[in-house]
Amino acid sequence: LFQASMARFLSVENYGVLAALGYLTYFLSTSSESLQTVVTKYAAPEKDKGKLRNLMRRSFRKMGKITFAFFIVYCIAMIPFSYFSDIPYTLLLVNGLIIFPILLIPITRGVLQGKKRFYALGFNLIFEAGIKIVIGISLVLIGWQVYGALAGLIIGLFVAFLISLFTLKD
Repeated sequence: LFQASMARFLSVENYGVLAALGYLTYFLSTSSESLQTVVTKYAAPEKDKGKLRNLMRRSFRKMGKITFAFFIVYCIAMIPFSYFSDIPYTLLLVNGLIIFPILLIPITRGVLQGKKRFYALGFNLIFEAGIKIVIGISLVLIGWQVYGALAGLIIGLFVAFLISLFTLKD
């Protein structure tokens, strides 16, 4: 629904830019699915909440460092890409912010899945999609164009991440 809406409300050129930006971060989604599966494997048998909390803390610490390093490499790599693709560097930087939630949210979702909290996991996924659509379309319609679409994606992921942390507070 998000992609169909963006195709409808963005110009052909801007939708092409959005699609190109999506492909730059698309391969992160496959690695994030793998990370979620690994976290699920270790969270599922764990009964001790302290050990589960430690698993999350260690995972966030390790992935936080990897994510930050990846973001720095991305920012440097996008300098020549911006020049050759005629996509503004600021747009590429905004797109790079998606790296953080894409690589951190699988930790909380993996714990939710491992603890068989499927209702909370499903709600999280649906809420993320809803926020992406509402905010993305709203910002595109007020004139933010590709920046608005990216903001919808990023805000949706960050809010879903915060909600997943809230559902795991116990």
